[in-house]
Amino acid sequence: MNHSLRSVANVLAYIGVILVAASLIVSSIFQGYQFSFILSRIASLISYILLIISSFMYAKSRRSVVYLIVWLVAVVLIVVSYFI
Repeated sequence: MNHSLRSVANVLAYIGVILVAASLIVSSIFQGYQFSFILSRIASLISYILLIISSFMYAKSRRSVVYLIVWLVAVVLIVVSYFI
């Protein structure tokens, strides 16, 4: 993959992981507990894992602890929200 294309993908993954964390928190607060289909849960889990791995590369490349802290908080929110 081209270096600039990889950079854009990493930025989008970083932003995406923050948006996923925020949307999971908002949906759990306002909708309560809902049953979901097992296939959608597996698909969500796989997409979250790929998004988290990709976004880590962007956060790590910034060489600032702030990016890693924001990434870590977002990942924790995703994991906690996923299992609530």
